[in-house]
Amino acid sequence: MFFGAPQLKGSPMDSTIKLLRINGNRDTRSSVGTNYNTITFADIAAMAEDPLTLTKLDAPAFVASSYIASDARSHEVQRQHGQFHAFVVDVDENGPTLDAVDATLTAVFSSCARIIYSTSSASAEAPKWRAIVPFLTPISGTQYEELQRSLFELLQAHGITCDRSMQGAAQMAFLPNVPPEMRGSDGTPLFYQSHVVADNILSAPPLALQERA
Repeated sequence: MFFGAPQLKGSPMDSTIKLLRINGNRDTRSSVGTNYNTITFADIAAMAEDPLTLTKLDAPAFVASSYIASDARSHEVQRQHGQFHAFVVDVDENGPTLDAVDATLTAVFSSCARIIYSTSSASAEAPKWRAIVPFLTPISGTQYEELQRSLFELLQAHGITCDRSMQGAAQMAFLPNVPPEMRGSDGTPLFYQSHVVADNILSAPPLALQERA
């Protein structure tokens, strides 16, 4: 059972919902039994404006779930226990512009809160994007996978091809980061673009996606 038609909340990017943060590929907690760190949408929005400078091995990532126990990197565990608060989209193909990605998301979600930033391997010749659309009412990991699939199909119909691996409940998405090799001698990114809309957070996933799932 999914939620009703979405409502927009005229509030700043939420700083109370704490999502799973993974501090690099080597950050696994299953053997030690400790919880993972957390990150908020406000943190991610700030990071999008000022990306990190880390190697990919050390770059942090997140999962849009508030379940952070030591087994949180398991897809099956997140399907069962995850509480998801955002759609996450990776656009790695065909090189759409930031404006094109933003316009497509607006067509699907209306003018709601969103975070879009170029990925660590993006360039002016081959732009790649990550987009996050938060919502306040959580959904289960199973619902998340179903709605991610529906979203990707809808975006494909609008000409935006998404990385289907992001359908997975525990699939991590790297946070805003421009590694040293993608920066000039003065430390400035050779290519980096972002766009943050920090208000009008969706209260729940849109009805159109729920009906497609």
